Amino acid sequence: RRGLLAFAIFSSMLPLLLGSLWPGLARGESTLTIESPRLDHDQEAKLYRYTDARLTLDDLTVTAALLVYDANLGIVTGTGDVRVQQNSMFAEAQVVRLDVNTRVLELEKAHIYESERGFYLDAETVTFPELGRFEAKDCVLTTCTPREPAWTISASSLNYRQDSFAIAQNPILRLGPAPVFWVPFVSWPTVDERQSGVL
Repeated sequence: RRGLLAFAIFSSMLPLLLGSLWPGLARGESTLTIESPRLDHDQEAKLYRYTDARLTLDDLTVTAALLVYDANLGIVTGTGDVRVQQNSMFAEAQVVRLDVNTRVLELEKAHIYESERGFYLDAETVTFPELGRFEAKDCVLTTCTPREPAWTISASSLNYRQDSFAIAQNPILRLGPAPVFWVPFVSWPTVDERQSGVL
């Protein structure tokens, strides 16, 4: 019972402790919380290990079997059954990294579904430098069911901006498994409004 009481007291103080660990959080700029049944702390290395953890930062939610916060670098790394949700984006990944100071989010070996736009993306790496924008490497994009898509576009890189354009480098259009068309790059609007430009 003493152990449970001590954990309850510690977990209620956790937001105060996190505010002192992450600059800006104590000033009320953001609300970051990590919920976990277990916390291990390495005082010398300034590492905090959270098992079966859930991190929330404003509209971002990350769950993972293990979240490790490196206080020296200001980076949270998650591994094992990683799931990420932010607004209309849902993702599964092998590894997630979040820089709590810059809010740059990185996913490795990611499977993403964007429900607002209705597309699926598989990528080796995806970086979200800001909300509504991502950069993917070695990726495959489709609006079809991912198990047996009627068409896909694979690309060496994809730069996606939710409110303007997407640009793919070395895209290959595939119908089923067969490659049909390759160009050095392609760009398309990511908004429904009419766009100006030259065809």
